[in-house]
Amino acid sequence: MKLSERLLQDNLARWHSWLPHPFTRGIADGTLPRDVFLRWLAQDYRFVSEGRRALAVLLAKAPPEALDELAGTLYAWTAELGLFREAARREGAALDAAPCFVTQAYGDFLLATAHQEPFAVGWAVLYGVERSYHDAWRWARERAAPDTPYRPWLDNWGSEAFGAFVAGLAARLDALAAGLDAATLERLRACFAHTTRLEHLFWEMAWHGEQFPAPG
Repeated sequence: MKLSERLLQDNLARWHSWLPHPFTRGIADGTLPRDVFLRWLAQDYRFVSEGRRALAVLLAKAPPEALDELAGTLYAWTAELGLFREAARREGAALDAAPCFVTQAYGDFLLATAHQEPFAVGWAVLYGVERSYHDAWRWARERAAPDTPYRPWLDNWGSEAFGAFVAGLAARLDALAAGLDAATLERLRACFAHTTRLEHLFWEMAWHGEQFPAPG
């Protein structure tokens, strides 16, 4: 089994925690409460905006054959910020909210991984981020009501074009896997698993509001 497929199998239970999720159900049928949408909008805007720093670090470390993919990803993330700003203008909402706990933790994890781990580990985390979003938004897009007001978001991350981009990330990861030693492969698996934890927590934060772990 290819590494990209094995990572999903190893984390399948957590992956299914947002396939579907109350948030994506609300996106699909158009019933998502406005306050929930605006919370997600502000937090994902911050995540994408700050996440570009991690992409820049990966770009500096990338082998030549991965440069175009990373440069394209950085461009795409920057373009996505325009979607967030446009939506905020329509809604009369602000995008300057403080980061929720999981938003900050997720962004910090991306940046730390890009700096501290081998390139292949950072790539695996990027694959986890993008694959999780494609799967979630594709699920919603396939079930969307014709009049859902969230069509631009569904078409951005749930489209066949975005799916092809994610497939390219998977193919690159599988190619990188051939040259990894056991220790690096173990770190890659651990970091991918942590990405799925943070992704689950991000969906929960978007739906419920900020939730801190219980003490003890």
